[in-house]
Amino acid sequence: MKQYGRAWNSWIFAVIGEKEILIAADVHSSQRISETINHDFFREFIKRIIRNHKRVFLLAETIAQEEQLEHFLVGKYEQIEVAGHCAIEEKSNDFESVVNEINSASADVIFFHSAVSVTGTVFDRK
Repeated sequence: MKQYGRAWNSWIFAVIGEKEILIAADVHSSQRISETINHDFFREFIKRIIRNHKRVFLLAETIAQEEQLEHFLVGKYEQIEVAGHCAIEEKSNDFESVVNEINSASADVIFFHSAVSVTGTVFDRK
């Protein structure tokens, strides 16, 4: 488990979804705060994924989170191409099996929804 944790941490990119995180990090730029509140980066990122015909893989800790993530992305961005999806609990926390699932989908982008994820709050918004 630790080896996978280190690997994940080396390439995880989080989209900040709450202005309080910026303030806590001592970032007080009104432009950055506005971009965060309005989720500008996230929306532009999704647009580019769609425009460039990139495939996404949906990963979550639980089946409910996976369904929530898929419902949000496909519901809001119907042109997004989902290459595959996986809930870690479905694989009985067998991380090798999760990695194999991700690799077999040949996705360009992986979205991860976690209870402790900074971006998790984005999926709860209407």
